[in-house]
Amino acid sequence: LFKNPPKFNARIYLWFIVILIIPLLIVYLPRLFLSDHPHMWFKSLTPSESSPWAKFARLFENNIKYKYHHIVAQNSWKVITVAIDTILYRTSFNQRPIGPSVILFVGSEKNSHNVKCLLHDISRLISDVYSEHESIMLFGSATNLKEINQKFEQTFEKYKLHSIALDGINRLKGADAFSLHQFTDHQYAPFTEAIILLSAYTSTPLSNPNLKLKEMEHIANELLEKSWINTLSGDTIASLLSRITSSVAIVLDSDQFSPINCSLNH
Repeated sequence: LFKNPPKFNARIYLWFIVILIIPLLIVYLPRLFLSDHPHMWFKSLTPSESSPWAKFARLFENNIKYKYHHIVAQNSWKVITVAIDTILYRTSFNQRPIGPSVILFVGSEKNSHNVKCLLHDISRLISDVYSEHESIMLFGSATNLKEINQKFEQTFEKYKLHSIALDGINRLKGADAFSLHQFTDHQYAPFTEAIILLSAYTSTPLSNPNLKLKEMEHIANELLEKSWINTLSGDTIASLLSRITSSVAIVLDSDQFSPINCSLNH
């Protein structure tokens, strides 16, 4: 019928497809990343300056990093901020976090004061950005299974706080330590907006500021395996460690500096 049929123009067809796809990407891609990848953000989705996320970012840099820059391994700062931002960012948009954030701080026994201070100050800062009246800190040497369960439930269910600190988990008995299993589960934890700060102590000096992430995790896993191997089975320990050593920060020994000042109650 047509002696000269119209030629197919691939360039025009391609542009037509692009014009259709771009609006869909703009609408749905941010939702996809926010639901499955809470660590990936877009500038257009930055919370307001008065949000917990924005306030924490500003105060963490000016207060915590300034105060502790000389005694925290470099890669630890990334671990700390990413873990806490996961909760702060979502709650700033009134979105329910996927699961709790758990950070394990590891230091030497002789450096326990500075580790406690870092735990205390970060927990206090979290409570401040959420305008909460208190921050809870427990001590492994004087804590058992019953008290852990009670304090966690009070903190997150009754008082609706966002963080709790538990110092010296390597000093807990195996059964008491395993009570953390339910609260630190990445999928089924009862309190998904929780930021759980833990610490553990090793007899080995820690002085390398350039530790890699895998090296920090290895130090934590080896320490806690030795702490609980006589009271928990290997499988039970592995299950617990998978929940509490995914974000490890190392606090370094530092003989040339004075002990950190902080208002510890213990």
